[in-house]
Amino acid sequence: MASQRGWRPRGRTWRKIRRSAVVWWAVTIALGLATMSVVGSAIGKATQAAEDWGSSRSVWVVRRSVAAGEVFVHTDVALAERPRGVVPDGALDATTTPVGEASRVAVQPGEVVLTERLAGRGAHGVAAMVAPGFRAVALKNDETMPLVRQGDRVDVLATFDVGDELDGGASGDGGAAPSFAVASDAEVLSVSPRAITLAVDVKDAARVAFALAKASVTLALRGPGSASEIDGDYR
Repeated sequence: MASQRGWRPRGRTWRKIRRSAVVWWAVTIALGLATMSVVGSAIGKATQAAEDWGSSRSVWVVRRSVAAGEVFVHTDVALAERPRGVVPDGALDATTTPVGEASRVAVQPGEVVLTERLAGRGAHGVAAMVAPGFRAVALKNDETMPLVRQGDRVDVLATFDVGDELDGGASGDGGAAPSFAVASDAEVLSVSPRAITLAVDVKDAARVAFALAKASVTLALRGPGSASEIDGDYR
């Protein structure tokens, strides 16, 4: 009578089954590790976001509109709690106060006070708006000037008469008066009926002063996005 024992794979068939099982388990373990890594990363990011939004920081916030050059007083600002995730870099916290310092730029209610926007104690008005490395110069505001407003960017153009000492008594273009930029990408700090005050690079301040004394000076208003352009040839 034939044996009733169950069939068992032998030889080459058994080796194939064993190899298939090893591959299956290797793939399963690799997928499991990858899933754990993805889930762990997501959990870490979610935990960090929860910590950032869940914890708060006390910072100074503007309560009313403050113009550029205006000195902060007690009623202009207040300490407020803000989630750390939305507090910008350089925010002024409770360890100091902006009261008594001027703002370099105009700020609106709800804005967080930033250290880089403070001019320091003792500065106010136009002087508070002049950033390090720049100088404020004033030009006469008349009908030759374009219509500009605070915050605009301009080039300062000077036109010298033929024979002027700067031209050496000779013009290189057939007698036409030479015109060129003595300052580029200057910021308009203030505008009044009599004067336009600009912030020019300290390297250009002397050239602008010379042009104001020796040449006809006007402004070329820059359009949006032109601040990074290379100076044009105005001659």
